[in-house]
Amino acid sequence: MQRIAARVLLAGVAATVVMTAMMMFVAPMMGVHMDIAASRA
Repeated sequence: MQRIAARVLLAGVAATVVMTAMMMFVAPMMGVHMDIAASRA
């Protein structure tokens, strides 16, 4: 069970890194401005 939890945690960190990289690098190349902090709900 402990190995599964570690793998799930690692997958979450990896997904966060990938999504952050996409927001910082890929989105501006497509002309999309993504600023989560400046957006309003």
